[in-house]
Amino acid sequence: MRIFIITFLVISQSLFSQETEKKTYNIGVVKPTKAEIEKSLGVYKDTIELAYKNQYYSYRERLKEIIETKADFYPEDMRDDFEKSKINAKAELKEMDSLKSQFLSFKYQELISYYSTSILNMAFNEYEPYSSIYEIRNSEIKTNGIFDYAENNNLDFIVTFENIKAYEKNENFEMSITLKLYSREEKKIIVEKEIYGNTNSYGGMWTCGNPLTCLFITSVKETIGILVPKIKQLN
Repeated sequence: MRIFIITFLVISQSLFSQETEKKTYNIGVVKPTKAEIEKSLGVYKDTIELAYKNQYYSYRERLKEIIETKADFYPEDMRDDFEKSKINAKAELKEMDSLKSQFLSFKYQELISYYSTSILNMAFNEYEPYSSIYEIRNSEIKTNGIFDYAENNNLDFIVTFENIKAYEKNENFEMSITLKLYSREEKKIIVEKEIYGNTNSYGGMWTCGNPLTCLFITSVKETIGILVPKIKQLN
C-alpha cells in the first residue's frame, strides 16, 4: 500500500525532475503487529494514532486541491507535467478511499514502519525514475512466507521490525528493536541488527513531541542510517 505523505513529495518533485540514470528498487516495509511498552508510556498511544488519522484527512484534502487546480496557474512549460501530477493525484485519491479502513485502523506501533517508509522514499525518490517503497501487512507475510512474498510481488528487499520494546533505563526511556533486511537476490537476511531509540527530539524530520513518538522516530533515524548505505552499496 502506497504511503500518502510521500505521494505528495513525488507529485511535487515530478514538476522539477532531472534526467539521469539511477538504480530503482522495490522495497516492502512490514507493519509490526505488536510492541511491549512501559505502562506509563501508554497514554501516548492515542496521540500517535490520532495524529496519523488527521494526516490522512489533511492529505486527502490536499489531493483534492491538486485535482481541482487549473493548469493555467502554472507557467506554460510546466503545465504538461502538472497535468500528469493531477492524474497521479486522482489515482492516489481513489486508492486512499478504497483503503480508508486500513488507514483508519492504524496502530501506534506502525509508526516505525510508516515513518521508515517515508524517509526511504525521500532517500531513493529524489528524482525519477522512482523506486516503489511501501508498507505491507504482517498477515500477508505470515500467509505466504517472506521468501515467497518477495518473489510473488517482485520485491528486491523486505524490511521487518521485531521485538519492539520500550522500557525505563537510568530514569529515562529507551526502545530496542530487531531490524532485519531481506534480499530477494541473495535469498537471505542480509542485515539483522539491534537498534535503539531514545527520547531526544533532533529537529527537522526527526522532530517529535512526546516520549513514545520520540522513541519511534529516533529508532527510525538509526534504521535509515543502516538501510540506505547498505542498499546503495548493492547498486
